[in-house]
Amino acid sequence: MQALAWLTAYFARDPLPDLPPLAPAGTPFQQRVWRALADIPPGQTLTYGELAARLGTAPRAVGGALRANPIPIMIPCHRIVAAQGLGGYAGASEEGRRRKAWLLAREGA
Repeated sequence: MQALAWLTAYFARDPLPDLPPLAPAGTPFQQRVWRALADIPPGQTLTYGELAARLGTAPRAVGGALRANPIPIMIPCHRIVAAQGLGGYAGASEEGRRRKAWLLAREGA
């Protein structure tokens, strides 16, 4: 129920309630990256390099963790962009890039 309430608020552009408890399966590194994503407010972005610097790792490693994200709206990997543009999303497919652009535009980024 909490997830439905959160998603309903997100798509209605209402104030977001706290995220429901999330427990996606992933490596300890992936979990660390995903926790860091939760700190990026809607409408803001970071580059892969900026997030990597915050975590003391490499941008490519961050990208790998983002690709493994099983809950991409609640764990907002769309808020991570390339230094020179949008970057990939959902396997870097054209549909994934359109989805990423839509989510960022919807959030006012």
